[in-house]
Amino acid sequence: MIYKICRLYGNTEEDRQDLFQEIIIQLWKAYPKFRGESKFGTWLYRIGLNVAITQYRKHKINFMHRTSIR
Repeated sequence: MIYKICRLYGNTEEDRQDLFQEIIIQLWKAYPKFRGESKFGTWLYRIGLNVAITQYRKHKINFMHRTSIR
């Protein structure tokens, strides 16, 4: 599931690897707060998707900022 998210949101292999690593870090940090009110896979997917969207927005803003400077 994490690989699928990375393939969808990563443009290059390096981006996908960075995104994978960031998702794993965030899952590790968030795991103690997992209450079991949803399936584990659903929780994992939401964390992964949120990280991917956040990274995408950061990358998009940085790209727009760099192109407007030129």
